[in-house]
Amino acid sequence: MDGISRDNSALVVIDVQEKFRPVIKDFDDTVANIVKLIKGFQVLGVPIIFTQQYTKGLGETVDEIKKVAEFEPIEKLSFSCFDEDEFKRKIRALGRRHLVLCGIESHVCLLNTALDAIEAGYTIHYVIDAVSSRRESDKDIAVKRVIQEGAKAGSTEIVLFQILKTADAGEFKEISKIVK
Repeated sequence: MDGISRDNSALVVIDVQEKFRPVIKDFDDTVANIVKLIKGFQVLGVPIIFTQQYTKGLGETVDEIKKVAEFEPIEKLSFSCFDEDEFKRKIRALGRRHLVLCGIESHVCLLNTALDAIEAGYTIHYVIDAVSSRRESDKDIAVKRVIQEGAKAGSTEIVLFQILKTADAGEFKEISKIVK
């Protein structure tokens, strides 16, 4: 199986919305890591897809993300991104088989998306320090479940440096600054 690279991967930022802020465990740290991923993927020239779950009820994507990325989120009501036609079209058009998942909530929309992606033949990279839930136990169970189903667990730094591959890469210094 081929490893993750800038040519075969995409970042999927799932439902990092304002109404989650007061109820999600370690929300600020999770968002900070998601912002690092976004900045890193921008530096590496890797595509990013954003989703919003039931915007009317859960609000817009948080300002921390809006400040670093211009995007039009895919609006969804389904827990799995793969149940949304627009998402499936965008993913297919990218032609990337490695999907890096981050966002909220790890045991609902991220879990369902990961399971459907694995079933559809994608390799999932589940960024543990860039996902969260209201309860830590739900996150822990979701992480165990996606790994049981074949996802690769990683952290923000692991994923960025795995894609970067070498300190000789022109983006090394910029990525190093992002993760510090």
